[in-house]
Amino acid sequence: MNKKYILILFLLWIVACGTRADEVPAVGLWEKLAVTDGRFHLVARRNYIFTNKKLTEKTIFTGFRDLGGEQDVVCCLVVKSLVPLNLQDILKKYGADSDFVEHMKSVKGLDFIYEADPFSKKDGNDAFKTIFEADDNPQDLSPYTAPVIAIKLDKNSVKIPFRMGEKNINIKTKYSKNGDVVTYEIGINKEKTLFSEGALPH
Repeated sequence: MNKKYILILFLLWIVACGTRADEVPAVGLWEKLAVTDGRFHLVARRNYIFTNKKLTEKTIFTGFRDLGGEQDVVCCLVVKSLVPLNLQDILKKYGADSDFVEHMKSVKGLDFIYEADPFSKKDGNDAFKTIFEADDNPQDLSPYTAPVIAIKLDKNSVKIPFRMGEKNINIKTKYSKNGDVVTYEIGINKEKTLFSEGALPH
């Protein structure tokens, strides 16, 4: 292998690494929902992540909850299956739960849906552990949703905006005047993604 060929390979490797470092991660919405038979009997617990981009590899997501100038961090979830789910198939499977169907249909602005799993219930941060403790109680049907970013953030909270590596990250949450719709805006460097969902009861 001559020196010129080695140099070309080295330059290509540098370009590839730089491109990956500059790549804006996927963002979206985590839906942690208890599905019932329509009579408040638990049928399944599901974690779905709606994303703005098609995933090409196993991806870890961190969730955020707006505390007013600061974000509660929920770490982490992982998407292992890279086959996007079909919304109509989900709605058909769990059609007996009208609240579930209505809420899933309310998500706007995100094109892909994936099944997600807890990355590690043992090693999750404080908010993560609190949220998943409810899974042990079949009477607890409380839903939980949060905007997510495809990063692993090992903190309990962050002030907005914040910086991670070369990425400047900002998250905004806004409710409609009647409180029925929540709109999220996630900005990473110059790329902004806007999406919304029906507001869950508090």
